[in-house]
Amino acid sequence: MDGFPRSGQRAPEDPGIEVYCKKPKDPIHKIMTVDQYRKVKDNSAAMAATMRAIERHVGAVILD
Repeated sequence: MDGFPRSGQRAPEDPGIEVYCKKPKDPIHKIMTVDQYRKVKDNSAAMAATMRAIERHVGAVILD
């Protein structure tokens, strides 16, 4: 949970992250990306905060 890849691998050159979402019968994937920060763990934290805010404020309807 420290933002680094498992198995002792080095940090990736591109620290940006993507989250893919797809409903079971929906042919379209929804993608959210974050590449604001220089470390994977910082981008992961930003993504988690964004997803919590969307869920908290019922913004998931906007994504549909």
